Amino acid sequence: MNKKHSIMVVSIMLVAIIATLSILTGCSTPATTSSSTASTTGTRVAAPQVYELKFTDQYTPVMEDAQINELLGKMIKEHTGGKVKVTYYHAESLGKTGDFLTLLDGGVADIVNIIAGWFPQNFSFFMGLEMPLLGYTERADRMKVDWTLYKAGYLKEFDNYKVLSFSVSPAMNLFMKRDAPDAASLKGAKVRATNPSILGWIENLGASPISMASPDVYMALDRGTLDGVYTAYTNFLQQKYFEVCKNAIWNHISMGSSPVIMSKAAWDRLPPDVQAGVDEAIEAYQTAYLEHFNAADAKAVDSLKAQGANVYSFEGDEASKLLEAAAPLKEEWINAMQAKGLPAREMMEEVDRILTSK
Repeated sequence: MNKKHSIMVVSIMLVAIIATLSILTGCSTPATTSSSTASTTGTRVAAPQVYELKFTDQYTPVMEDAQINELLGKMIKEHTGGKVKVTYYHAESLGKTGDFLTLLDGGVADIVNIIAGWFPQNFSFFMGLEMPLLGYTERADRMKVDWTLYKAGYLKEFDNYKVLSFSVSPAMNLFMKRDAPDAASLKGAKVRATNPSILGWIENLGASPISMASPDVYMALDRGTLDGVYTAYTNFLQQKYFEVCKNAIWNHISMGSSPVIMSKAAWDRLPPDVQAGVDEAIEAYQTAYLEHFNAADAKAVDSLKAQGANVYSFEGDEASKLLEAAAPLKEEWINAMQAKGLPAREMMEEVDRILTSK
């Protein structure tokens, strides 16, 4: 074998050895990877699906109600391991408050924070829980009533939605410009309120119920065209009614609840494990919501007194007169709902049981 031929044979053998080693050691061109879509072995891993939900409410971003709604979204994200992202559209960004159910049903929004009074044709049964003097003394009372009745199937008006929260307001009270030491002193007084059952209760006390836009209340109190206002202590302080109205009658008359609801279509899009995470967030949020307001509510009387309010309660016979004015309204509502085939009496008996067993 000549020298030229030997070199050719050696070259062929080297090429064959290199090819064999490449096959055995996997030395092919490495696959392109990314930290979010591939593992360290080069095997692609699908990124977890994130479900984005649009939440609209009527509050500006700086308002406490908007901020507590955002806490709900944060807790949902945490309890679903980041699989649900809630995007907020505050201050009616997606549509007016009165259109919230239409936005929800049309898929424009996935979650809304409603005021039931805006939709009496949809939530007349639920609104019965805002009648005067049912026995709420703190937010936890109303929240317990709402969730207990909802889970027991009484609140069928929410069957087409997924309830995420019953956002409970502070207790509603009478604030009077003129001295009102007893029920008799309320006779003839012009008192502003909005809830129909409360307007009836004011009338039963011998006072004159007045419907009036919120921006006009302060001036009406100042001028004396209003003698009082039915509201929560938080609104009384925020609107500075204490400058023109000094008497706070601290008998908790009623308590409002503004449900946060999700469309069933949006809820049904979530897989079971994600739904379970949302349910965990709902339970945890109830405690977080109450804890958020506990300190301020505990100092409510001190906060009112600090602004010069005269805070007192009707006791004994005078408190009974408040109840007497409320009793016929409750009975009328029960009879009206029963006539529609709704278990109003049974539900109110359940409310009494819940509040007396706390």
